[in-house]
Parts: sequence; structure tokens; C-alpha cells
Amino acid sequence: MVSELLDPIVGNYAGLMGLPTADTSSDITGMGLGTGVSLVNNVLFGGLAAKVIAFLEGIGAQYAAGHYVPGERNKADLAKMGTYLTWELLDPKPEDLVAMANAIAEIRAGIQFGDWSRVGRVFGVKTPLQISSELKSVSQAFSRAFALPAAAPPAPPPAPPEAPRVEAPTGVVPTARGIRIEL
Repeated sequence: MVSELLDPIVGNYAGLMGLPTADTSSDITGMGLGTGVSLVNNVLFGGLAAKVIAFLEGIGAQYAAGHYVPGERNKADLAKMGTYLTWELLDPKPEDLVAMANAIAEIRAGIQFGDWSRVGRVFGVKTPLQISSELKSVSQAFSRAFALPAAAPPAPPPAPPEAPRVEAPTGVVPTARGIRIEL
């Protein structure tokens, strides 16, 4: 469905390269969706966890494409997205291999010494504070790169109106069990 929307845009490029328009649109859609999912994984999870989750999402997307998704182009889009996500784990950068080896060593040490917090840190989800801090730094970097003015801090919310004070009539005393009337 999504790749069909790209056909008019991709048609000229595909024709120039001698490629079928439908296949080119499907490739771009699958990789674009995979990149979007990968970006979300990297924002929410750290290192090895993001790669493992992308791998599982890729396997799930490929399974869903083969069993549940109607339409040949939709199946192709989802399968290509799944392939992209699967390769996140299977085609790492050299830094990823070092991080993966360190993560495996950390998991082994955590299991060996019974320190489950070490294992948890390897697969840990980022805290909301970490996520907001990272997104803020990305926003500031783009603002500097494109010379955008810095966003003004949000104005404090207005103070709520003060409720009128009601004095209890004389002779009425509030208590924990209700009111006591004194005469």
C-alpha cells in the first residue's frame, strides 16, 4: 500500500536505471520503514538490546508477511522491512562487535557472581529522563546546524484562582466524625 504511493515519484528514477518501478518502490518503502523502526529502537533501548529487539521484530515482520498480510506488494514491503531489521544484528559495525563482546562478558560475570543488576544493565531500557535528554541534545544540534533560534522555555502555568474562604457559623465545630453543634 505504501509503496504504491511512491510509484509516481520513483517511476522516473526506476525507468532511468532500467528497474521495475514496483520493485524499486517496495525496496525504498521496506528500507524506510525498517530505518524508522530502527530509529525508535535506538532511542528507547541501548546497544545490544536494540539489536536483539530489531532482530526479533524483523523475524516477526517476515513471518507476518508470509502468513497474515494480504496483497503481494504489502507482503513485499513488510518482508523487506523485516530483512532490514534482521540484518541490524547480523551485520554489525566494528564498534557493535566490541560492544556485543563487552555485553556478553558482562552477562557472564553477572551470572557467575549472581549480580543480576549487571545482566539487567546490558538489556536495560533507557529511563524517560535519558530519552528526553538525548532528544533534547538532538534538537539542540539541529537548531545549531540550521541556525534556528533556540526555543523559549515554556511559561509557567497560571496560578489557580483562590477558592473563597467560608467561615463556619458560630456554634458549629467540625470534628473527625462529622460536626458538633454547640449551643
